[in-house]
Amino acid sequence: MSITLSNIEFHLFELPLLIFMLLSCLSIIMARGMKISLLNTKPLGQFVLGFILFLTAILTSSLFAYVPAQSIKAFIKWAEVLVLSLLIFFYIRNHISFRFVYWLLFISALGYPIISFYFLVSGRLADTGFRLPNPYDALFALCLIIPFIKRRSLSFLLLGIFLTIMVFLSFSRGAWLALAALTFYLALHFYKQNKRLTIISIAAMILFVVAISSDYLTALVNWRWHSSFDPEMASNIERAGMIRIALKAFLSNPLFGIGALNFSTYLLNTGDLYILRSEVLETLTPHNFFLEILCELGLFGFIALMMVFISVHFALKFQSPGRGLKIEKCYQEGLYLLFATFLFAIALTFIAGAYRFYLSLLCGLALSFTKAQENKSCLERK
Repeated sequence: MSITLSNIEFHLFELPLLIFMLLSCLSIIMARGMKISLLNTKPLGQFVLGFILFLTAILTSSLFAYVPAQSIKAFIKWAEVLVLSLLIFFYIRNHISFRFVYWLLFISALGYPIISFYFLVSGRLADTGFRLPNPYDALFALCLIIPFIKRRSLSFLLLGIFLTIMVFLSFSRGAWLALAALTFYLALHFYKQNKRLTIISIAAMILFVVAISSDYLTALVNWRWHSSFDPEMASNIERAGMIRIALKAFLSNPLFGIGALNFSTYLLNTGDLYILRSEVLETLTPHNFFLEILCELGLFGFIALMMVFISVHFALKFQSPGRGLKIEKCYQEGLYLLFATFLFAIALTFIAGAYRFYLSLLCGLALSFTKAQENKSCLERK
């Protein structure tokens, strides 16, 4: 589901969607003009300002970078995120266009669990270290359908079970924690509606899992549980060491950072290489995107990024009055669950190519909640 062009990773849908949005927005401008009515201008204004400051921080960090070209690469990629977000925001005019982007986001995330399932059924687990890849993509897809599972839709329930299995078989500690939180959120909803049936259902699922579990699966679960708290575990040593080095990098230039995408170079030049266990050193990160931003872009970039995320939060929480777009609350709930899970995921990992694509769609969808419903004559104008 990803392609790489000029050493930049893109989601398979990313460039085609960017072209589609450009053409669609040009068509809208020719037919209706540039005018957009907003019920609340603050989230959009803060989003654009925060993003411009974030891009400025990336360029500023290049002045202090070991490899300035890496910072320019980061600037291009993040500039595309801003452009695609605003194009999606401009494109969404009613509930039909909103749903199109929403379900495109779902399908984009669902593609990775489907690939993981292929690895499972084709017996290629050895290629991935006996752990299914891309667990957070499955979690993102799950977030978007939880509101529809709450409506007792059988098809979405089965799809949710599939995604849950994919996350479980990833043996990712962070993904397990996020899955537990989402499961609790869903169980709490059903518990309020029917306590007895919810308890019976949970007990039945636990018995079913115990019944089908094999010695091999039990051994893997035990290994993951004990390794999570083992300070001598190679991955734990590496993560702890990289956090320490990231803090050291931040303190070396707390205002503007060491340069976007320059953490691995800093690590190789000044870090303690004995902590490293990875074979691909060029892509190493602190396994915490927020800490990565602090060390690479400094407080300038970190504050700008927080402005972007806060604006998305307020847009998602915005309660549209009667003049707002006629979007069902379930979509708002799904996006907010995705937003919370996305923040949790990047706190334990890094921003991959697909993550930027998801963020673009999420931001565009979130900002559209602040738009006013177009009047009928505007919609019919040619």
